[in-house]
Amino acid sequence: MKDIEYILDFAAHLGRELLFCGANLERVNERMESVCKTYGLHEIGIFSLSSYIAVSAKDADGNFESRQIKVPATGIHLAKLIKVNRLSYRVCEEKIEPSKLQDLLYEAVMVPSYNVWIEMLGFVIAITCLCRIFGGGWQEIVVVGLCTVLAFWLSRPLARAKLNRIITNIINMFVTTAIFFFTVWIGFTTEMMAMLTSMSLMFIPGVPLVNSMRNILCGNEMNGILELLKVILETLTICFGVFIAYMLFGRWYTW
Repeated sequence: MKDIEYILDFAAHLGRELLFCGANLERVNERMESVCKTYGLHEIGIFSLSSYIAVSAKDADGNFESRQIKVPATGIHLAKLIKVNRLSYRVCEEKIEPSKLQDLLYEAVMVPSYNVWIEMLGFVIAITCLCRIFGGGWQEIVVVGLCTVLAFWLSRPLARAKLNRIITNIINMFVTTAIFFFTVWIGFTTEMMAMLTSMSLMFIPGVPLVNSMRNILCGNEMNGILELLKVILETLTICFGVFIAYMLFGRWYTW
């Protein structure tokens, strides 16, 4: 393979891993362009969306190459993001042999996944603390904690089935809201709004929201608007799940 092929393969896969781990699109484009410039490539063209990356460039010998790659659905992984981002800086500083780039990237992405029990515990602590902040008592905290565990484990088979976040949000919020209505009906809880508000924050796409606003402010208006529309749609599905549960079981609760 020619050096330009190794370089563009690395740049495209680097961008994919950064986006997949939750990086901002504008930042991803910057890192891919920096890598290409480090190796003396010119006439660099980068087109990227949250689900697709295309990179093209020409080397000093006049060889032109391009790469297109699909980006899987975003999954926030900050530990992997930090490691891959550091690799991009290292490559630019040391100008590593092109044929070794893919192996280095493979090593960088081999970050152990978070322990599932620790991840679940983190969600439970965060959501129950929010419930307390919003005015929930110990009964509401217990119910919200149990529903957080339920939603966490329910999300895993839904993710394996490759269902869209739109569907998973509706299912999770419908199930948990129905449980909230039941606990109010039997008299165990009273602060319905505290439970609903804290539980909904488990599914709000916070990092994509921040990234979309940064894209808009940094000149990537098209990508930012598309990402913002996706965030709004996913947020509306949370409301829709609550609405369905309310229509079916809302008579149990006096607003």
